[in-house]
Amino acid sequence: MGPGMRFSVRVKTSAAACAVFDPQALQAWRACTDPYEVLHGVEDEVTDGHMLLYNPAADGEYEFLFLVEERPSPQLISRSYGSITNVLLRVPSGALVVAGIEALPAIVASGGEVPMSATQTVRSGAYRVDAHNLEVMDDCEGSDDDESADALFVLQRIDDPETVRAMRGGTLAL
Repeated sequence: MGPGMRFSVRVKTSAAACAVFDPQALQAWRACTDPYEVLHGVEDEVTDGHMLLYNPAADGEYEFLFLVEERPSPQLISRSYGSITNVLLRVPSGALVVAGIEALPAIVASGGEVPMSATQTVRSGAYRVDAHNLEVMDDCEGSDDDESADALFVLQRIDDPETVRAMRGGTLAL
């Protein structure tokens, strides 16, 4: 495992769903002009590992904690529930974007500009993702970001092409 990276992002959704993706992985959508067609194509993009979905129980603002090439602490894992493991996420350009799913048509229409989102740079490549809903701590004042996160995404880079071909994407839901 290489050097670890940890970051938190806040994202809002008015469609009760958030997407984690690299815009370059969505090249097939560049010719799409119908916003509804974009939203109907999400399931295929998830299955192919081009996007990871987080489906919370409601609209609102959510905080996600990302660990890239870093293992979560036992305390963090003890707060997890509703997990999905061993799913594929392709990040060809190294731009990891988190946005409410309602922003996807605007992203496609703008040719890849990413409004209403948070972007973090990671090493380009394919990642094995374990995603966990997190029980939010009751008293987060003065605490670190880990305690206020709604979900945890643990990304481990995959260098073996055979392993990547055998993997599929997934959705984390409440």
